[in-house]
Amino acid sequence: MFANFLRELYAYLSVLPFLVFAVVYGVHYFWKRNFRRAFTVSIDVTMVFLFGAVAGLLDLLLGFRYSIWLLILAFLIAFGLIGNVQHRMRGRLDAARALRIVWRIGFFVLSVLYILLLLIGIVKYWLR
Repeated sequence: MFANFLRELYAYLSVLPFLVFAVVYGVHYFWKRNFRRAFTVSIDVTMVFLFGAVAGLLDLLLGFRYSIWLLILAFLIAFGLIGNVQHRMRGRLDAARALRIVWRIGFFVLSVLYILLLLIGIVKYWLR
């Protein structure tokens, strides 16, 4: 029963991930009064919902049945590439930093994909 509640809550929040961004940003800024930290926390929280939203839109609009796994694979490849660059430049891998870089770049890429897929969905709906 609780698992169903969490699944439905995640589904509802994934529909409008930028609303989640605004709410988290507002709450965190009100609580800590730090613009930069509120922005980064909002990015981190929103990424979880963007991940599901983009995977769902890819499934719905383009028919990719395994889009979640495709996104996970893309993130793992990006982590490997950034880790390789770190290892070549510094001689060691800072995994936390590499993960943070992938996470922030992923936010930008998934945001653009979300907006693009949302527009494609609206156009497909109108042309139907």
